[in-house]
Amino acid sequence: MSFKKHLLFFLICLLIAAPIAAQEEEKKETQQENQKPEEVQTQQVEKLSEQTPVKTLRDRYNETIVVTGAMDEEYYWDTTTTMTVIDKEFLNNLLQLSVADILRFVPGVTVQSSGSAGKATTVRLRGANSNQTLLLFDGIPLNDPALGIPNFAPLTISSIGRMEILRGSHSPLYGSSASGGVINIITQKGEGDFHLTFYGEGDNKTIYDAAISASGKTGDFSYFTDYQTVRSDGKWENDNYKNNTFNVKLGFDISEKTGLLATLHYIDSHIGIPIEVYGSQVFDINSKQDDLAFMGSVILNSYLFDSIDSRLSIGLASNRQKFKDPADPGEVYAYPVEYRTDSNIINLNWANNVDLSENDFLTFGMEIRNLSAESKDLLAGVVSYDKNITNYGIFFQNRLNIKDRLFLTASLRYDDFAEYGDSFNPRLAAALLASENTRFLASYSTGFRIPSLNELYYPYYGNTELKPEESRTLEFGMEQFLAGGNLRLGATAFFSKYDNLIGYNYDTFLADNIEKAIINGIEFNLEFKIGSSWAANAGYTYTYTDKNDEDVELIRMPRHQFFFNLDWKTGDFQFSALNRYVGEQLDNPVVGYPLYNEAYFVTDLHIIYDLHSGVKLFSRFTNLFDAEYCEVKGYPARQRQWYIGCSFR
Repeated sequence: MSFKKHLLFFLICLLIAAPIAAQEEEKKETQQENQKPEEVQTQQVEKLSEQTPVKTLRDRYNETIVVTGAMDEEYYWDTTTTMTVIDKEFLNNLLQLSVADILRFVPGVTVQSSGSAGKATTVRLRGANSNQTLLLFDGIPLNDPALGIPNFAPLTISSIGRMEILRGSHSPLYGSSASGGVINIITQKGEGDFHLTFYGEGDNKTIYDAAISASGKTGDFSYFTDYQTVRSDGKWENDNYKNNTFNVKLGFDISEKTGLLATLHYIDSHIGIPIEVYGSQVFDINSKQDDLAFMGSVILNSYLFDSIDSRLSIGLASNRQKFKDPADPGEVYAYPVEYRTDSNIINLNWANNVDLSENDFLTFGMEIRNLSAESKDLLAGVVSYDKNITNYGIFFQNRLNIKDRLFLTASLRYDDFAEYGDSFNPRLAAALLASENTRFLASYSTGFRIPSLNELYYPYYGNTELKPEESRTLEFGMEQFLAGGNLRLGATAFFSKYDNLIGYNYDTFLADNIEKAIINGIEFNLEFKIGSSWAANAGYTYTYTDKNDEDVELIRMPRHQFFFNLDWKTGDFQFSALNRYVGEQLDNPVVGYPLYNEAYFVTDLHIIYDLHSGVKLFSRFTNLFDAEYCEVKGYPARQRQWYIGCSFR
């Protein structure tokens, strides 16, 4: 996108936003003019009486309600889970394009993208493989049945209301693929009167991003709908990216005790792949990948009695991925490729929360998850495989509150996956509130991952004799508030052991349970707030990995990661500096010739100006100092870019 086009795009945003802001201001002035003097005086007195002191960080955490750790609502300070909560305000302030961009600023999370916007992206929690991180989208599991990994690349953020990231094994509640942790994305739902939100931005080179949403609630009916489009020409020829995302969430209160919620999410994305595999940097001018994804769910929530909350959800996730790489012009020895993979997840979950007493809470339920995939070579007209597997699980959890000081959690889940075996997984956890400022955490849990359909059935690789991967995790942590509740410190040490890891057996040329790993580490995080002007958050993660007891680290897992974000508000301006460091990491473990990806440090700068009545102008610089680096070796990351945009509500 040229500078002239960029400027035109920005002016169009202003032309759209300015009349709306003027109308809102005129409406307010008219209302004030029509008011009697005594009414105005009364409102001023009421405003003064309603003013409250600025909330501290401690107040915010004490009031935060989370839902993922226990499958039930609980206050953050009472949970026995190590977790991070990202709310809508945080999402808006970070001004990022995608979910993966947001996760780069969460302790214990490693994000690696293979180049520019929209390219293959993996997310790892505490060093675990990406297929051991369970991604939930409004309760629907999104780990691809064929590959076993979630596809983070096309997930944009405009429809998201909040995210909850659980670190450590949560298979005792969520089953397979939750050994490393769970990322739960919760989309927005309609509230209050009708309102319209618009967002648009473009950069000085090749990207523009725009979104529009409408939401509200009328009587017993609520609605939220959102459309977002992202376009990028990338850095090289055939480096383009297109993404169209549509989301709708509808709610209906059937009665005071029963509600119905329906969600539909649709993604249509297209990318060019300019660099051939293995990071060879051989440019390919016609390699393409298209992804078409659909996620839908219906959730019925009912309070059967005053003490029993029952939730029944049915979800479907469907994805079609098509890869095409024709022969390059003039190529003598051509090996054109064109294949398609269709994968589907059907998930039925029934969870019940029972208040056994004022301090004793029981959760129990069942889950049926059907995974299916078909892989087809389109040029040969041959189906590589067309298979499915069904996982049946039942789970129980008991939470005990002892005098609002000690919180105990015991969880157990049993999973049966037909001819591929079964698995029992427990979790024991405790949180001790030593004071209103100090909290200690401890937990032990096991986890598992069933093999993906590619690992089971793909020709000349799959192995139907595979067993589930298994894990054990022990962790200890603490949180401390200082400075009157405006400074928060946190630290967690974790120790994980993975067995039966699936790797490539060079003797049989098939997938096999031949690997194991030890992953130990410590996470530090810090937040502070000074009045309403200054705020900062930082995180450091140290991760030690050892593969097969050979003193060989896991590939693409940095030992050191650090981020530090600083925000300053003055008047109608907000300035933010986002900094992150990722240490050196092993990329290719060939004996005698190991390749390492170099460490890198990246800084982004954001400026937001609150123009008028819900209209905001913003500018951001990504990779401010134009660092040359790769998150995955051989795939250069985006260079310095400058964005401008606006939003209004």
